[in-house]
Amino acid sequence: MIFRTIPPLSASYGLRGRCPALIVVTALVLAISATFPPVSPVCAQPAASPAAEEEGLPEPKELTLPTSDGVDLIVQYFAAPGKDKPQATVILVHDLGGSSENLDPLAESLQTAGCAVLAPDLRGHGGSSHPVYSKQAAEGEQWKLLKLNDFKAMTITAGGRVRGQSDIRGDIESVRNWVKLQADAGTLDLDNLVVVGSGFGAAVAASWTAADAAWPATARGPQGGHVRALVLVDPVFATKGFLIGPALAAEPLRTTLPILILAGSGSRDAVKIFDTLKRARPNAWFDSRLYDAETRQNTSPAKDNEASLLYVQVDARTAKGAPLAGDALASLSSPDPQRRTPAAMITAFIKAKAARPR
Repeated sequence: MIFRTIPPLSASYGLRGRCPALIVVTALVLAISATFPPVSPVCAQPAASPAAEEEGLPEPKELTLPTSDGVDLIVQYFAAPGKDKPQATVILVHDLGGSSENLDPLAESLQTAGCAVLAPDLRGHGGSSHPVYSKQAAEGEQWKLLKLNDFKAMTITAGGRVRGQSDIRGDIESVRNWVKLQADAGTLDLDNLVVVGSGFGAAVAASWTAADAAWPATARGPQGGHVRALVLVDPVFATKGFLIGPALAAEPLRTTLPILILAGSGSRDAVKIFDTLKRARPNAWFDSRLYDAETRQNTSPAKDNEASLLYVQVDARTAKGAPLAGDALASLSSPDPQRRTPAAMITAFIKAKAARPR
């Protein structure tokens, strides 16, 4: 099973070098174990990340990648350790109002596992200043001014029939094109691409994945469809008119692409998205909420290692009882990389799906 080797969660750590509000992990249900009782409150004390303690891990490198409409996208690149090609190339897409820094713990967990990771600051976020709003808001605050067309520009990939010559490149497409250059040079593998999005970023990740798959093949071969798996953490269904629905209705997201949804117990949007997707996969989904503690069985139609669609509930809360969501949930990690945290589960899912032949 995908999560067999991950022991139960006993400590929860937040953003690197920071001690946010107290985090309480109350329950985590998986097919391979009983429902865990509430865990004693554990403060997210500042601690070196697992990746930082590993010897020989490359330091993150900052890239500046221009989009076709004049945004200089700031991207953090976490190169895979060693000389071999990475197990997967992962693009991390942060939540609305966040930045790539929020996902550092997740990026480092994936890097430690042998993945190459790219984490962009979406336009209007972090260091990716939007030229239209630069005089109206300070850097890092421009996201409050973003409109529907700005969200669409994050995911767009279009312009002509030959992708390498396309003249419309949004945020994620600019990252993909950089990966393509590295793949041509033999250092990365574009055909082993995984996209992870949290909160609003999940809608961006799904929308770009659908747009990538829509590129038609040429005589030289496929131009799109490079994404091997998709991870949606606490996904949001709608933001200022930007909807995830059209992407969920497009192939291969609708029926075949491996998708992991991680969410807290109160995430109605995540449940709605899961219910939408499982209609087209009646025998290929796994839901951790269907675990029966008495029989120690999960009644989902597929096992977690066989399902193409997985829903895993993670009830993680602050000391005040508020559920963790978006980037905070995606980056919930532990000094022990084997602990059953969202970061560990995402890593296990990516390694399992990326290792499978197409």
